[in-house]
Amino acid sequence: MDPAGKRFFDREIAEIIKRASTIQGGEGAQSGEEGVSLEELVSIGGELGISAEAIHAAVYAVAFGSPDSRIPFLGESVTATSSRTVAAKASTNQLLELSAALTQIIGEQGTSTTAGGIVTWKSDPFVALRKGFDMRVEVRPLRSGAHVTVRENLGAIAVGLFGGIGGGFGIGVGVGVGIGVGVGALGSVLFATLFPIGILAISYFGARFLYRSIVSIHRAKVTALTEKICSIMKGDDNFAESPQLMEPKGS
Repeated sequence: MDPAGKRFFDREIAEIIKRASTIQGGEGAQSGEEGVSLEELVSIGGELGISAEAIHAAVYAVAFGSPDSRIPFLGESVTATSSRTVAAKASTNQLLELSAALTQIIGEQGTSTTAGGIVTWKSDPFVALRKGFDMRVEVRPLRSGAHVTVRENLGAIAVGLFGGIGGGFGIGVGVGVGIGVGVGALGSVLFATLFPIGILAISYFGARFLYRSIVSIHRAKVTALTEKICSIMKGDDNFAESPQLMEPKGS
């Protein structure tokens, strides 16, 4: 078969590049060991019709892994993350202005720092403990724009929800009623055993359902905040408009 007229797709392209790199490395070439720069990846993507923003997003996904990995027990992740690359080069003064305005935009207490051109905002630790609001925002400048990442840690919410519903209701009601009614009133060890198990199962799946809904709402919030920051950096928005973290529709 003559490959000259064949169209190659994603999996084939990745496999061909991987094998070509292996072949080149086997021939003693050193370029494969030096890697490929981000600019070179953008250039390669451009040849394939892939936008620079898509390449940047993919690079950060590969570099930092999947931030919202699903935990089987919870049925969801313990983080709500949104990231986007914006093709807008911000000046140092603009980054400093953004850094100073992030607390106002988010609507919660936190600290913002700018180091090496990277703007980082973190929730106040006392607010995180008191309200369970634990967010981190990072704006990392790139040669052709900036990469914005917003991540909220939902671990405290997960512990409170599963501990309250599962531990409080599931164990408290299940064991209390199961033993009290099963052994005391009915004289049934089977009821005293099966009733708590049933209540625990109901409370667990109920907590999973509620938690997935909560994560969905928070994910919409961090996405809205990411879009807000990108809009500001592109000059389509300003710091005075929508000063607080946007609420998703229907919440």
